[in-house]
Amino acid sequence: MNALVVGLALIVAAPAPKEAPKKDPAHVGDWVVESVMVGGQNVPAPPMMIIRLTTDGKFERKEPDGKVVIGGTFTADAKQSPAHLDITNAVDQQAERTSKAIFKIDGDILTICSGQGDNRPTTFESTAGSSTVLMVLKRKKD
Repeated sequence: MNALVVGLALIVAAPAPKEAPKKDPAHVGDWVVESVMVGGQNVPAPPMMIIRLTTDGKFERKEPDGKVVIGGTFTADAKQSPAHLDITNAVDQQAERTSKAIFKIDGDILTICSGQGDNRPTTFESTAGSSTVLMVLKRKKD
């Protein structure tokens, strides 16, 4: 009986397991544009164009030399199916534009499909005559 009481006391007094450190969402990081399709047509991908998504919701499109071409903010909702991504970028000093998109991640490949205006795509395709943009990006290795 005493052994049972001592065993229970040890279990109750033991420190609680530590929480695992929070991991950044899978979409956060630097991504290199591999391919672009607009309206069902392949468009040459800009050479080494980098898209950066940060943990604090910042978005940057950068040249290979690191120069930021365009920036803005984004929100991601991975609970949606498919996952939603809204990117707001400053088109010029006075105007902003929000692209409603969907995204998926498969290992080191990020696929983003965006529509025009308030039209969010529901599938990962860019059909002929549409204004849908389908981009495939690969995680940049340091």
